[in-house]
Amino acid sequence: DDLALLNKDTQAINKTLTDVSSGTSVQATLDHRLLTEEGRDQIKEDFLKTGMVVDVISEIATNSTEDVSDFFTNVTKELGTYEGVKKKIASDERLRAFLQDSTISDKVKETVLDKISDSVMVELGYEKYKNKVIDTDEVGRDDKQIKGHYSIENNTAYNNLRYNTNNKEVVKTGAVEMHRAIDVQEGSTFNQSDEYRDERSKASQNYGENVVKYVEFAMQSNGVEGGISTNQNTTSPILTSEDSVFNHSNIVNKNNAEFASLGKEKGDNWGLSGAAIGGGLELAGQVVPKLAKQYYENGKDWTKINYWEIVKNVDLVDVGMMAGIGAVTPVELSALNSGKKVKSSWDKYKKYDNLFDKTNKNINKKARFGNKAGENKGSIIKEVGIQTGIAGSKIILKSINEEEKVDE
Repeated sequence: DDLALLNKDTQAINKTLTDVSSGTSVQATLDHRLLTEEGRDQIKEDFLKTGMVVDVISEIATNSTEDVSDFFTNVTKELGTYEGVKKKIASDERLRAFLQDSTISDKVKETVLDKISDSVMVELGYEKYKNKVIDTDEVGRDDKQIKGHYSIENNTAYNNLRYNTNNKEVVKTGAVEMHRAIDVQEGSTFNQSDEYRDERSKASQNYGENVVKYVEFAMQSNGVEGGISTNQNTTSPILTSEDSVFNHSNIVNKNNAEFASLGKEKGDNWGLSGAAIGGGLELAGQVVPKLAKQYYENGKDWTKINYWEIVKNVDLVDVGMMAGIGAVTPVELSALNSGKKVKSSWDKYKKYDNLFDKTNKNINKKARFGNKAGENKGSIIKEVGIQTGIAGSKIILKSINEEEKVDE
């Protein structure tokens, strides 16, 4: 009844229409760490450590050399690695500065690598090992060009500056080889199957990426923005056999000789990909002869070299093409030898002359090929036009014939 709630009692001034009782209970917890910068850093660190657990689970799920029984060991290893890095970065202001300096010497690079690896190995309870920098196209195990190599023969990790050209790459490769050093102290002799070693190499590379992440997090926590330097290191490679301030230090020369004398099967390495080698050889083939020409023609005076003139004429299409070829084909020794020949052009000007002449012939050959391709393209277009015209004529003739039949 719509009138049920109407007050019909003229003596009663008030009438209760509805008696409603309600209530809500809300509980909220504030993480008071949000209120301070130090607290917020702790929250970030919690997220980092949670990420470590996720990484370990992913590794177990995707890498055949790991299984569920390794979970707690690997989580402990990641946490210990971070703690070792964190303590060292916090206590060593010079190390923080070195990591952002692209002009550090070869000796300082070794010091940086030792500081990081020593802190981690001690934290995890392993023995320390030595880090040495090299700059070489000397192949490692399986005749591969290498970014890094760890040798059981002398308990040393080698970091190849030829392919690690900035501090971030140097630190990552150092950490990859640190993972191998840990494997050795846990009993590995690198005598497993190629398949096992490939999978283990993937685990080492993942560990290297994680160490870089831990180092940069620790740097940021200590007020250093920008992370590890990715600027091209300014230490020049060994370009000539002559003594020169532009060459690496004697440290690298000695380390190169030491690395060359090792039995590579008594270790393992992070092999350079075919893509990098293919593209690198093509780039070297284009740049080195021109650089050598200017170097010798200007009285071996580096200050007179027009680097921009050399770089701007690099055919990046060819570099990319050779990188693509290298990525899908094995790197043959002949290709590596051609790279050595390019390097040797620095030592003898006559070799440069021959190489330059050969380069010009290749350029001319390429031009002739381009012209031929253009001619063929024109012939194809012309032929298509002719065939299209013939087909069109047939259609018209057929139409005329049909019309004549209708008229009859």
